[in-house]
Amino acid sequence: MFSHLQLVNRRERLIVGLADLGLRVAAPILIRAPKPSPAPPASILLLRLERMGDLLMTLDAVAAVRALAPLATIDLVVGRWNGDLAQLVPGIDRVEILSPSWLARGGAREGYSRLARR
Repeated sequence: MFSHLQLVNRRERLIVGLADLGLRVAAPILIRAPKPSPAPPASILLLRLERMGDLLMTLDAVAAVRALAPLATIDLVVGRWNGDLAQLVPGIDRVEILSPSWLARGGAREGYSRLARR
């Protein structure tokens, strides 16, 4: 039985053969045809609250998002310290400023309650 398997040990050959047979039966049930992809999103929110270098390192990712959803409105949320730079990022429709207290260094800070409301 299961002589097509190149396993010397008869017990191992039987176990592997039965597992293979079970997977052949179960595969059509377990592996379904792919679902049609959903409609592209109308809007996308990107968050990048850290420092300038972190924002610069995401430029390729922002471009990839824009390429995948060319018609979507893309909003980018950044900290106050990155606001001016974020305005220059290609592919972004709107920049929103958010300065959570745990990231802000001096200046205006937003507390947890204001952050939650926004």
